[in-house]
Amino acid sequence: MEGAARIFAGELNRSAGVARHDGAVVHTPSGASCLRIYFVGVLTEVGPAGYGFLRARVADPTGTIDIAAGRDMPRVMESLASLTPPAFIALTGTFRIDTRIPEPHIVVRPEVVRVADRGERDQWLLVTADHTLRRLEAQHPADRDDGVARVVERALAVIPEAPENEPPGGVREAVMDILDRHSGPRGMEIADVLGYVQERGYPEPHIRDAIRALLDDDECYTPASGWIKRL
Repeated sequence: MEGAARIFAGELNRSAGVARHDGAVVHTPSGASCLRIYFVGVLTEVGPAGYGFLRARVADPTGTIDIAAGRDMPRVMESLASLTPPAFIALTGTFRIDTRIPEPHIVVRPEVVRVADRGERDQWLLVTADHTLRRLEAQHPADRDDGVARVVERALAVIPEAPENEPPGGVREAVMDILDRHSGPRGMEIADVLGYVQERGYPEPHIRDAIRALLDDDECYTPASGWIKRL
């Protein structure tokens, strides 16, 4: 399956889309070329759009994206219809180019939609900022779009500072260190990872967010239910 890129709304809205028979490929100012997106934000609007479609808007701190779900994705339509804005959601989807308006723009066709929370959204902001900055750094200085750097700044501005009693180093790094130290041939049980990392002073919700991010970034995988292993 084609990997899903992490892209802020503010960058997606500055991107160019090229229609294909199976959707669209999106080229972003920071240098990403992608067929799919992984996005976490706040559902702000949802409603029928005619022809059996539901249309919705999802926002992050940098802007909003438009999504559309049709009858070919009944579970997605059911999930969207059951939600009452505002609500945190996570989605993975492909792109389409909407040409029915004077200025064609990119629309996301979600493949999966699920309920999220603020902690997961904040973790997504941090990881997406890291991915975006790495793409910018890989570009020639003359090709860099300063507007994308400002998009990253707006995204990070909403992240609360770490509590004073949280240990240095970062929870993601702590999870990776525990996996390196204690994994067996099958990896580790997630419950054991939670226990070890909590002993270092991190709260469980932050640890679970870090584990989700590591799985999303393909740095780890689940060899069996309730287990995690580094790739």
